[in-house]
Parts: sequence; structure tokens; C-alpha cells
Amino acid sequence: MGVNSGEKMLLSVGELSKRKNHEVVIKSINKLNRERRIDTVKYFVDGDGDLQEYLSNLIEDSHLQDKVFLLGYRTDVNMLTKAADVFVLPSRQEGLSVALMEAMATGLPVLCSKIRGNTDLVRNEYNGFTYKVDDVDGFSAGIEKIIHTSYKIGANNLISVKKYDEAVVKNIMKNVYTNILKEN
Repeated sequence: MGVNSGEKMLLSVGELSKRKNHEVVIKSINKLNRERRIDTVKYFVDGDGDLQEYLSNLIEDSHLQDKVFLLGYRTDVNMLTKAADVFVLPSRQEGLSVALMEAMATGLPVLCSKIRGNTDLVRNEYNGFTYKVDDVDGFSAGIEKIIHTSYKIGANNLISVKKYDEAVVKNIMKNVYTNILKEN
């Protein structure tokens, strides 16, 4: 992937659309490069969509061609996730994100938008950081926190996501249906 020793790989998975909001992360990385002289971050986005050209132009206009990569649709997300240092989900709208839970299950620290679904999974400082959808300063600060400190938030994600494991959920649902049947 071209990530050198000393660099951090950020990964997002999702279509290139207004709803997925990759723009805020690109602007955050640009801010870190310009204002803080932090150039050790590379951002990879797995997905394709209507904003391909717009985001490509934003990357070029921000001179981030060697820092931000639109990968298109990929079938090796599990390998990308294993290679990443941080998972980023800046969406404007989500349900309970499977991509976010999968990233948490690999032990990745998380930066995400402060929206329904994400806030059900991520508690600030414990297993990630949440920011308002268009908060470039917040996402920049979150990236900087994660790359410059040794938070154990990735390990906490391994614990947090266990309650969403398929076997656990099936057992809970089995108990719910058993109780309903007993009442009727």
C-alpha cells in the first residue's frame, strides 16, 4: 500500500457519496499537513460512487495525491483492515454500521462522526473518538491524538464489540422468543 515505517494508515470503507462524507477527512488531513506540518498520515478509501471526480479534484487541489487514495471497490477489505492503523467512519447517516463493528473486531482505534449508530458503538476516549459531521478541526485533532499517543482504545474495541457477536445476539433473540412463547 506504500505506507512506510513511521507513517499511519487511516482506512474508510464506503461509497463515495455525500452521505459517507469522506470530504471531512480529506480536509482534516490537509489541515494537519498545512498547519501542523504532520505528513505521516495516509488515508485510503475503499469504495466508488458519484463523488469520485469531486473527491479526486479535492485531493489534487489540496496537493494530497501522495497522502489520500481512492481505491475503488475492493473485495479485500479484511486485508486492508488488518493493514490499517485507524478506522475512520465520517458518515452523515448510518444505522448500526457493520463496517465499524468489523473494524472494532480487528482491534482498530476508531474516529467517526457523532451520529446515531456510531455513538451506540463508540465512547470517546474508551474505544475511539466521535466528532460532529463537518468538524474538520475535531477530526484533525482526533487523527493527531491517535498518531501521537499510545491509547489502548484499539484493544478496548475488542471488548466492546463482543456484545454484537452473532452468537451472542442469536442467544438473546432465542431468549426473547422463548419468553414470548411462554407468555402466549
